[in-house]
Amino acid sequence: MVSCTPRATRVLSNGQADHTRRGLLRSRSSALRYSLKFRPAALTRGRRRRFCRRLNTMSDLLTIGKLAAAANVNVETIRFYQRKGLLPEPPRPPGGVRRYPRSLVSRIGFIKRAKLVGFTLREIGELLTLGDGHCRQVQQMTELKLASIEAKLTDLAVMRDALSELLVQCRKQGDSAHCTLVERLAGDPAAGE
Repeated sequence: MVSCTPRATRVLSNGQADHTRRGLLRSRSSALRYSLKFRPAALTRGRRRRFCRRLNTMSDLLTIGKLAAAANVNVETIRFYQRKGLLPEPPRPPGGVRRYPRSLVSRIGFIKRAKLVGFTLREIGELLTLGDGHCRQVQQMTELKLASIEAKLTDLAVMRDALSELLVQCRKQGDSAHCTLVERLAGDPAAGE
């Protein structure tokens, strides 16, 4: 958390205090120190408290790069999820950078885990829309996904058997002018005889 107490003024090498804005302010805490040090009349006790509260809540907000690093994804992944409607896109403040709530890290983790078990982005969007309290609907979606995966596994087993049979026939033929495998895949009925 950022301390809301002003620090001492920077002292130059000649021993004088530096009251200039030389060296642009690089962080919120230095902006806070500058505002509290050089504009004390502008910040009364109440304004100072509100300013500190707003500044401390900003520490819960992340830039897109920090959000990507915290979620262990690429920045373009976050932008892609925003285009797909899986993540909200916060408004850009005038002359500033968008800030994302830290809670999006867990949402991105949910998306990654759901993709890992086979849900499509459309289905993940539906899951996110349903949220908690709709367990029956989530269970139905999961049952449909499981049935789809089992059907794909059955199709893959059939394809594996067909390719194995073609490979056995190709090995039996040896080196000939015509490849049985290519002819069978091309649909030549004479190749199978």
